[in-house]
Amino acid sequence: MVGRLPRSGTPWDHAILVPVETVWGVHGLADGHSTANADRLGPPFDLDYFPGTPAIMVRAESLAATYGLRSEFNADPGMMAFFPGTVLAQLYAIMGDVRQAMSILALVSQALVAASVLLGLFILSRLIRRQMAVLRALGAPMRFIFAVVWCYGTTLLLAGAALGLGVGYGAAAGLSRLITAQTNISVVASIGWSEIYLVAAFISLASLAALLPAAAALRQPVIDGLRA
Repeated sequence: MVGRLPRSGTPWDHAILVPVETVWGVHGLADGHSTANADRLGPPFDLDYFPGTPAIMVRAESLAATYGLRSEFNADPGMMAFFPGTVLAQLYAIMGDVRQAMSILALVSQALVAASVLLGLFILSRLIRRQMAVLRALGAPMRFIFAVVWCYGTTLLLAGAALGLGVGYGAAAGLSRLITAQTNISVVASIGWSEIYLVAAFISLASLAALLPAAAALRQPVIDGLRA
């Protein structure tokens, strides 16, 4: 049977699958079939013409029998038996630990970014100190000055969050294409609800923090602001 399998997005897309009889023939071994069944491919094999195999998959009828088979095979120094599920569980555990570490790193970085944003808002409030003083001298109410400073900072936060989300998605898409090209494993970047929740939480907390620079702008003397 010759043909092309549907694309799976895995390294198997670049593999050439051949019958095991072909592998044995390349190494000059018997193909597992007698002369009468020379055209047969696959099992059942004739034990007299069976060259051997490096690995087999065994499925027992019960869990206890499975552990018994593993103990029996491991008793032979030339054999090794293992459970694929156990190996995968260990791999998933390692990946889970890496994911947890990356999550903690992301939270720490978000805290540093929030502190930087708060410091930037204080600096911006100092830069527009003269304009706020002029508005107060013209009779603008305190709540208006407070709203202007807070809305200004919140607008910058929204624009920065949207820009950061777009740049992050573009970078993730580029890296996913690079990983796909290097490993032949299909990696697709997407924005999920976890990213949206993270951005929403960051905007909410940073908007609350923006109240501090707005309140600080009201405590500045008008005369000092006009002279700034």
